[in-house]
Amino acid sequence: MIPDKILNVFNRSIEMVCNNIACYCNDPISDFTRKRKLPVETLIHFIIQMQSKSLSSELCEYFNDIDSLPTASALCQQRDKLDISAFQRIMHLFVNAFDDYKAWKGYHVLACDGSDVNIAYDEKDEDTKRQNSNNKPFSQFHINGLYDCINHVFWDTSIDTATKTRECAALIEMITKHDYPVNSIITADRGYEKYNLIACCIENN
Repeated sequence: MIPDKILNVFNRSIEMVCNNIACYCNDPISDFTRKRKLPVETLIHFIIQMQSKSLSSELCEYFNDIDSLPTASALCQQRDKLDISAFQRIMHLFVNAFDDYKAWKGYHVLACDGSDVNIAYDEKDEDTKRQNSNNKPFSQFHINGLYDCINHVFWDTSIDTATKTRECAALIEMITKHDYPVNSIITADRGYEKYNLIACCIENN
């Protein structure tokens, strides 16, 4: 697939969410209505490309012009206005924009599992705070994903705090939402072997 086409679809997905940002923020009346150094489109692009460095380092690398460099506090204030559903919507718009997905004997083969992802350290966020073997604190999310093994895309994700206790519950939520092709086979490891998950699969056909 042509990289430029993929990038255009990705940017268009972000643009569609930004054009309807009132649906994806905490206060639809006032959030993202005033002109700031961090408009919502820049904010989303910045968050998506973030690595696991400190927030100050991430900001310096992303904003080349020192005059346009926002403070870490300003970024956190803008980020707190944005609901996580904005990123889920961008992913769904992006994935569903393509129609040339391959299948195995007519079925999409999906795998569900969780993975820890390090994020910029935030000492005030107790939900994401962890400690390594040297008792050094860091911040981390646990991401549960429904991955297409043939087409190498994620059909759905669930982002939780730094814990693995909700993996099965996250898969139940994704099955209930059903943001993946109807003709799908879902696979998972033995940690997902629970009666309520089997019941959820039966109830949702």
